[in-house]
Amino acid sequence: MRKIVILFIILVIVIFGCSSEKTIILRGSVKLADSEQKSGIEIRAYYVTYKVTENDLLAKTTTGEQGNFTLRLPESYSNFELHISYPNYEFYKTKFINADIEPFLEVTLQPASISENVSEVKVVGDFCDFNWENSIPMIKNKNGLYEIEIDYNEPEMAYQFLFDTERHSYSNPIENSKYEYDHGGDYKNIVQSDNGKYKITVDLSNFPKYTEKGEVPRSNGQFISASNNEFYAKISEKIEEYELPMISSIFIFKDKEHPYHKEFFKGMKEHEIEEIVNDSEMKMNEVSAYVDSLIIVSEHQFLKDYLLGVKLRIQMIYNECSFEELWSIFESIKDISATYPISYLFIWKKEFQENDMKFINIIHNKILEVKNERKKNELLNNFYYTLSKNNIDGKYSQLILKEADKILASENNPENLNENIQKLISKIKLSETEFAPDFEFVDFDGKSYKLSDFRGKWIFLDFWATWCGPCIKEIPHLIEAHQLLDKNNFVILSISLDKKIETAKEFVKENNMGWIHTIDIEGYVKDVGIQYGVSSIPTAFLIDPEGRFFRSEKLVLRGESMLESLKEHIK
Repeated sequence: MRKIVILFIILVIVIFGCSSEKTIILRGSVKLADSEQKSGIEIRAYYVTYKVTENDLLAKTTTGEQGNFTLRLPESYSNFELHISYPNYEFYKTKFINADIEPFLEVTLQPASISENVSEVKVVGDFCDFNWENSIPMIKNKNGLYEIEIDYNEPEMAYQFLFDTERHSYSNPIENSKYEYDHGGDYKNIVQSDNGKYKITVDLSNFPKYTEKGEVPRSNGQFISASNNEFYAKISEKIEEYELPMISSIFIFKDKEHPYHKEFFKGMKEHEIEEIVNDSEMKMNEVSAYVDSLIIVSEHQFLKDYLLGVKLRIQMIYNECSFEELWSIFESIKDISATYPISYLFIWKKEFQENDMKFINIIHNKILEVKNERKKNELLNNFYYTLSKNNIDGKYSQLILKEADKILASENNPENLNENIQKLISKIKLSETEFAPDFEFVDFDGKSYKLSDFRGKWIFLDFWATWCGPCIKEIPHLIEAHQLLDKNNFVILSISLDKKIETAKEFVKENNMGWIHTIDIEGYVKDVGIQYGVSSIPTAFLIDPEGRFFRSEKLVLRGESMLESLKEHIK
């Protein structure tokens, strides 16, 4: 019996020992620049993506009494984004890779300061889904304090402040406050109420002040005995300063023939546009030379691949290299997971389209070499989603559906990735569907409908949200269509993708959006965005009186031309 027990214990140890994931150890120390406080400072490691959220959090720890920490990271991930933070201090962000033997990170956090010239304070919070567009101005009282009372029918509420001189949000530096990290570098204050009324007051004298922006001391850090991470942190921070996404947009929309040229450069004069384009070209030349110089000296393969990915992205924006030169850079990348998602950039090239299946297979197989399953599936989703945008006559439909089903079969996908895959599947199936799928919904007045209740009328089905800037720009055009088109023959149904009904209802009321509205949450209409494959907003569909999708290359459902286009097609 004793032997059986011993064997059972050994078996359990072996099973759990094999199933537990190996970890990477990162040690370090953190201090607050103006305080002896050393414990409780928070260190978080995230999966690297465009903008991290709570869903991307992989590991977390806090400093001990001496300010030291030990962070254990899953070895299956090759790189991480680190946030070191403490309430009312400026957070420190850096990148980290598993490339050094005993990496050590030293960080100093500086107090979160504001300009001495603040003239307006606003508050955002749960009451508006933290949507800055819906922030509420606070009132300055006779004692110089800013205050406001908010009605929010919940026992607890989170909030932050926005100052007119600053680019990020702030928490309220008050004693004994409960704080919650927002995963973007700032903290939220958490307050409670028994009656749904919240009185918030802020005293600006509690914040350190600066006169000139250049005077502000910044939180800083450095890797010790970790040359690869020191190099990675330095170059990734430098490259982020060049704001490649914005430069890319400027290069795309600078063409006066581009349909969104006027919208992108709205309100700007010709010489101002020319200055911005010239400045972007100068930045592009600088970062290109910088990256080329680093590729030569980079010894670690991950760092070399990261830089090659940046180089390929730059050349794609410039659009001056031949396809062969671009493809040569792509082929020289060993681990595509080290790069910004770049494989999709080839899809729009003429050479790709002339021999598409050859290049699709090469890119697909290169992505399959990625070891981390989550990263691999996200790269596959990104590639096949972009391919779906060029899915003329359903050429790639079966291929995309087959690969999407494979990705969904993975057990390691985060919820948002599975949702995106389901939207991709719906989008493909919907593109080959004649009739618009029916669904039931409850509008903002509590009335129940089906989409099919509007048969006999043209339906403008609109997906939007209050936090979506491009959606807001469409509102005047929607109001115009609602007012001028025959209501006996035309109806608008807008579906908000906001998280809270109060946010959407208030916005609709304030902006005189007098048509039918619902929201994609429980109790109104759930998951219709997934059903209709909505992966970006604004997205609109036109449905004819018999319930069919109306599709035409000449149909325009956005911008200043929308009304005339609707008049032309609606009979």
